[in-house]
Amino acid sequence: MRTGTVYGSHGHIEINLETGDVISIYHYSGSEGDYSDIVKFDIGEFKQAWPERVEAETFDILDIGYWTESGYYEAADTFHREQIRAEAMVVIASSSVGDLIGGTPNA
Repeated sequence: MRTGTVYGSHGHIEINLETGDVISIYHYSGSEGDYSDIVKFDIGEFKQAWPERVEAETFDILDIGYWTESGYYEAADTFHREQIRAEAMVVIASSSVGDLIGGTPNA
C-alpha cells in the first residue's frame, strides 16, 4: 500500500494513495477535533485535475476533495487551484526566459 499525506492548517492526514481512505490524523496543537470527520479523499478527481501530478504523495487540503463520515462531499477549492496554476505558469515563464537569455540572475 502506497501512502501519502494531506496537509492543512489544523494538522496533516495520512492516506492510502490507491483508495483515498484516511489512515491516521495528526492534529496540530489547539486543533484537536478538526479533520476528525474526514474519512476519504478524492484521489480520482485530483488525478483528473492534475494529470501532471498523478504520482503525487503530498497534497494541500484545499487542493483535493474529501468525504466526511456523514457522506458530505467537500470539493477542492477552485480559487486555490487557479492560484496554484497561475503561480506555476509564472515560474515556468521565468525559467524559460532565463534559459533564453542564457543565464541566471545575479544573487
